[in-house]
Amino acid sequence: MSTKSEELKSIFDQFGVKGLNDYAKEKLEEWKSTPVNLAVVGNSGVGKSSFINKIRDMTVQQKHPEYAPTDVVQSTMKPTKYEFPDNKLIHLWDIPGAGTKEFSMQTYAKDMHFEKYDAFIILSADRFTENDGKIAQKIKDIGKPFYFGRTKMDQVMKNEQRERGDQFSETGTNEKIISDCHKNLGKAYEDNNIYLLCYEDEDSFITKQKKTFTFQFPDNENIKIALVKDLPDKVKAALVLSMAAKSKELIAEKVRQLQVRMIWLSLVSGACGAVPVPGISLAIDLNIVAAETKFQIKQLGIDGDAMSEKASVLGITSSQFHERIKSVAARDGYFKSHFYSIITNLIDFLQTYSGKNKTDDKMLLLLKLPAMLTAFAAEEAAESGMKLIPIFGSTVAGIMSATCTATMLKLMLNGNVAVAKASLVVSAGMEEKAG
Repeated sequence: MSTKSEELKSIFDQFGVKGLNDYAKEKLEEWKSTPVNLAVVGNSGVGKSSFINKIRDMTVQQKHPEYAPTDVVQSTMKPTKYEFPDNKLIHLWDIPGAGTKEFSMQTYAKDMHFEKYDAFIILSADRFTENDGKIAQKIKDIGKPFYFGRTKMDQVMKNEQRERGDQFSETGTNEKIISDCHKNLGKAYEDNNIYLLCYEDEDSFITKQKKTFTFQFPDNENIKIALVKDLPDKVKAALVLSMAAKSKELIAEKVRQLQVRMIWLSLVSGACGAVPVPGISLAIDLNIVAAETKFQIKQLGIDGDAMSEKASVLGITSSQFHERIKSVAARDGYFKSHFYSIITNLIDFLQTYSGKNKTDDKMLLLLKLPAMLTAFAAEEAAESGMKLIPIFGSTVAGIMSATCTATMLKLMLNGNVAVAKASLVVSAGMEEKAG
């Protein structure tokens, strides 16, 4: 038996059904109560505000009170806090640069309270300096993760193209910038990644000769993935579940967190199933699955409102967008299995499902569709149930309830992930390359 199973069995043995149920519910809500503090370091004008808005998926058009202003020239004289829109415990801090008469390098870490931050992003819009290296060393001394970001890369690309004309190379320019950054930072950081950032994920530039260049900036997402992978588990969960799913890599990180939640939800269901009340287990299972499926849909950004927004960007109707998702899913081979019925039912359901829905009534109707129940029945669930036997012992009701919930949650998560990945493919206009 694993250490975690032993811990859960101990809780069950000491405190019974209620104790295990309370513990599982506490773990499910833990991400909401975990504070996260990320420091964005750099001199005025390097693009800290743009980065802070970008990582939170926030635009000026949203008119959100937590939007970091970018259209004014200001010199940050003290750390300025910005919250994530859906999680007020996650803070991005705009930190002023060091090595000035206001902030001596000798006392900088103490003045900026480095110890309170979980990670640091050091930004430069031109070239990194000796002071940037010194800041990184102070962060390294306290054992916190840090990342170097070279901002305003769209300007770099346009300038390089103007200068070099037909000799211009996007790859060559990226390599040159990274090499220069490493050179300026020194040998101590030659193995550190340099993330090449831009406010837009893609930008086009038309030359005087009417030739169009399109530049892509994948490091906008790569720096997020690096960040969440390096954070402690509790902090990682809070950040991942508060970020928008904009890439396959971030979807994968969300899936890992949602899979952990499946364990706790199965235990909640098992604890309820262990209560000898005839007929209560199935009802609670469906409610648990309905609520968590709703949570999954929000996390993966595939509710009706989000889909309509993506369709609008492409200049197509929501119905057309959903049909394209079905086409991508079919080419992925799902149409040959019962799993495809889950995907098609989900896609049809999501066209009219808003993330603002307060109740789970519509979700319950979806789960009770004959095609969905047939898919559930076709899924092998014995293994997931057996894993819970050491915890619930021979309490058959608990094992069966947990097994049923685990099976349903796994199928719904797989279906939602398939839709989310297909949505990314369609949004990128890459349907022809899918499969």
